[in-house]
This record gives sequence, structure tokens and C-alpha cells, in this order.
Amino acid sequence: MRNDCFSFSNAASRNAKALFGAMVLLLASASAASAAVETPHALPEAPVSEVNRNANGSQYQIGDRITLEARVPPGVLETGDPVRLTEEGGKESSQWLLDPHPEVAQGTVRFIVAPVQTGELELPKLRISREGRDPVAVTGAYKISVSGPTAEPGKSPELLPVMEISLSWSHRILIAFLFLVFCISAYWIYRKLRARKTSTSSISVPPAPSETPDELAVRRIESLFKLYPYSPVALKPVCFGCSEILKDFLSARFQVDASESTTREMLDLLRGSGMERDSLREIETLFSTLDLVKFTREENFKHLNEVDYSSVRAGALLIIDRWRSAPERVEARP
Repeated sequence: MRNDCFSFSNAASRNAKALFGAMVLLLASASAASAAVETPHALPEAPVSEVNRNANGSQYQIGDRITLEARVPPGVLETGDPVRLTEEGGKESSQWLLDPHPEVAQGTVRFIVAPVQTGELELPKLRISREGRDPVAVTGAYKISVSGPTAEPGKSPELLPVMEISLSWSHRILIAFLFLVFCISAYWIYRKLRARKTSTSSISVPPAPSETPDELAVRRIESLFKLYPYSPVALKPVCFGCSEILKDFLSARFQVDASESTTREMLDLLRGSGMERDSLREIETLFSTLDLVKFTREENFKHLNEVDYSSVRAGALLIIDRWRSAPERVEARP
């Protein structure tokens, strides 16, 4: 019995020692794995150099853009690889601005930095990694001396405070009202200029003391065609001018107000004044050509040529001559 108890005790002791040893090995391996996770392997260093030095040599100003190159080990990166630069520890430096879009070419990573403080500045270590992958290298040391508008080193330049303007409701309403007046005035000026452009009121006619409506109309027609000799682009101003001149003439001749009327309204007014159907048809034929050119695009009347241009002049003069008035005289239009 004693021997059995002794044997059992020895077996238990051996088992306890084996279990203890296994636990020690397990804890050691876990500690090593944790250390491996927390302490990554050392990254190769990529020496940093300037691509172009400042004109002032080693002295830099706040905000200067400095182009740097970091030479990575051969075969680590290929030209055109998308890479990222991140500071060790994940914190952004308060002394530098970093361009987030570096370029890779011929084994170097080119990037741009800008100092934002004065004094002796050192660029923090930057990890170089492909997009979405582990770092492949870390930048080397780079130091410069920076001057700026502040005399004390390590300080950012003083900035002017932002001016805050507070407007009362009465001032806001006044500004809105003035803006509305400005818009209305601008629109009115635009309409006037557009009307003047399409109107023949700008056609200069030498003044005369007094003349009959037909004499004034003939003189205005001659001045119009002299001002716009034949060309494809002259058809539109000529037709606008003839339409206005003939409406003014017929209004004065038949004592109707057709100057601002449409062609249809003018024909109704002339019909009411007793004009015969054949004469109305003659006027309507000429005005159909004038309206075609006045109110449609160029492709609709590009078939008109120099003969049609002359026909418009002849038709206008024929209407004036047919309804020539006798003794009544009117003041000349400027």
C-alpha cells in the first residue's frame, strides 16, 4: 500500500512539473508574439535630398515650397506606383505642411513640403508605403533654417484677425432694394440697346427744314441703301429700315397710327381708311419679304441675292411713289 501511494505521488509530481513547463513555454511564446506585434521590424532608411535648392541657399521663408527626394532601396518601388507618406505615430506635424500626393520615379519618391514655423526645423520621419500595404521604407533626416515675419523662433506668423460685419435688418433691406433697382435698370438699358440695334432710328438722315411725307421717305430710303450696300449681312438691317420707313410714310399719308403695328394690324388700318384690295396686296407682298428677313434665322432667307436686294428698294420706292401726297408737309425726322 505504501509503495502504491509513493508511486502515485511520484507520477503526480512529474505531471505537475510537465504542466508547469508547458505553461512557461506558452507564456514565453505569447510574450514573444506580442513583442513582435508591438515592435515591428526596422524599416530601411531612404536618404532625403533637395531636388532644387532655394536661391538664398540654406535660408528658407515660411511657406516656401521645397521639393525633396527620398531614395528607396532598389526593387522596393516601381515607377508610377501609388504611394503614401505618413508620419510615424500617426500625428501630423505642426511645423510642416506635407503634399499628400508624392510621385515615384527611378527608385525615388519625390514630394513637396512647406515649413510653417521659424527656427531650426527637422522633418519628421515619414513612412513610405504603397496604397493599402505595409510601409517599405522610412525617410532619413532633413533639417533647414527658416525665417519669417516673427522674431521669435518656433512661432507661426501672426495673422490679421477676420473682420466681422454685422448688418441690421434695415441695412439688409436697403441693400436688397438697391440690388433690385440695379437689376431693373440693367434690364431696361439692355432692352433699349437691343431695340436701338434692331431699329433704323440710328440711320442718319440729313435734316431738312420741312418736306412732304413722300420726300422724307424717299430720302430715308436712299440713305438706308447707301449706308448698307449689298451683302448677305446687310439684308436684315435693310429690311428693318424699309419696314419702319414705309410704316411711318403710310401712317402720315393715310392718317393712321401704324408705326408700331404689326404687318397684319397695319393692313387692317389701311383697309379701314379705304385703300383698295390690289394696293393692299402689293404692300402685303413686299412686307412678307421684309418680315421673313426681320423675324427668322438667316438660313430661311439665304436664297435671297443682290437681285432681291434691289427689288426691296424698288418695291419701297414704288409704294411711296404710288401714294405720293401733294401739299401737306411734315417736319423731317432726324
